Amino acid sequence: MRKIVLKKIREAWKRNKKTVGKLTLTMAGMLIAGLLLIIGVYLLPTGRMKGHVANSADTFNYEGEYPEIVQGYRNSILDNYTDALMYATAIHPGTGNPVSDAMRNRRYEDSGSNLAQSLNDYANDVTGKEDARYEMEYPRYWHGYLVILKPLLLFFDIGEIRMFNMVIQGALLLFLFYQADKKLGGRSIVPIGMMMAVLNPIVLPLSLQYSWVYYIALVSADILLFMREPFQNKKYLYLFLVTGAMTSYMDLLTYPLITLGLPAVLLFLMERETKWQTRFLRSVEIILTWGIGYGVMWFGKWFLAWILGVNSMFADAFGEIGIRLSSTGEAQEALSGIMVLAKNIGVIVKWPYIFMLLLFLGGCILLWYKNRGGCQVKDKVLYSLPYIVMILLPVVWLMILANHSWVHSRYTYRELAVTVLAGSAMVLKLWIPDKTVAQEKAEQL
Repeated sequence: MRKIVLKKIREAWKRNKKTVGKLTLTMAGMLIAGLLLIIGVYLLPTGRMKGHVANSADTFNYEGEYPEIVQGYRNSILDNYTDALMYATAIHPGTGNPVSDAMRNRRYEDSGSNLAQSLNDYANDVTGKEDARYEMEYPRYWHGYLVILKPLLLFFDIGEIRMFNMVIQGALLLFLFYQADKKLGGRSIVPIGMMMAVLNPIVLPLSLQYSWVYYIALVSADILLFMREPFQNKKYLYLFLVTGAMTSYMDLLTYPLITLGLPAVLLFLMERETKWQTRFLRSVEIILTWGIGYGVMWFGKWFLAWILGVNSMFADAFGEIGIRLSSTGEAQEALSGIMVLAKNIGVIVKWPYIFMLLLFLGGCILLWYKNRGGCQVKDKVLYSLPYIVMILLPVVWLMILANHSWVHSRYTYRELAVTVLAGSAMVLKLWIPDKTVAQEKAEQL
């Protein structure tokens, strides 16, 4: 048995060693490009950036740190606190050492003021605040969003950036609907629409904190659907590796699984593989590739900072990871996985979402009655495994990152958009298909 297993491993390595080598080079290129880009934008002058933030002072003064756009709906809360953090990091004048600045990611805050007010006071050169002002660092993330935000602030204020978000996000979403209808059929629009309802696309463009992973998810999905032969030579693996790395580079740990879940489910819908084992292993392969891109990119910053002689940030990073993985909340209350999951689900247990679910189930019943028949339940369950993996992945993620998911449930709940997407796509594709799985298999034989 041992000899057989080792033989299989050697054969798999021979088949895939070229792909592994190319993926390794791609990852190395991402790290180098990410480092050069973040250092490059720290060379930009911050005077104009600061002026454009100053022109937008009324935005945060009017809204506050956590405005609830629709009262009673926590999924409509904007995260102006973190947006203020991003803008404050973008306009920090720096120390004159762009390498250190790019690794340390400094900003100014004022004691006795919230972060939004501190940002406004610094941007507008409010007098009398100098003694209360101090410098903060946030080095454990790449803050790759600065590669886009800093150049934008040279020309636009916060309100204009929000409007650009609305236009660009809307265009990318329309293009996704168009391509999904063209390549996957009209049914695919339903699960994408349900995912969008959970994400709440009205709120996303108003908050930078929520926008970065949304952009990555939409762009990666559009690229996947635009690819002519994604399964040829496993081209899809490069997409998932780059997507995972980009998520780690741009995001401050919001709802990162959307960048994996959306393109993954679309790939499952495109797949015509007849062997369930191959389908399942491909889903595992996708998750691992995305995870490697995410993890290596994140760890890569700490390693590169050490290589470049910047003070070690390993202790800070691992300390924060320990907190986020802990089973205690901010008030030191004991947490269980079920408690954390229930709190996140509770964000969207509202009548509009309940109505949407009932409408979907009613439509599924009608379609099932129209298209009933087909292969055995066992075959459908086995074919459904990739979708089931993606359904459960956000649940496991939320429960493992218990502290983070509990404290920030107002946006971490969006991980469940992947569950909704995968579940509804599975039902429409495999359990209520236009053609039964048996017919599809027969056509391919």
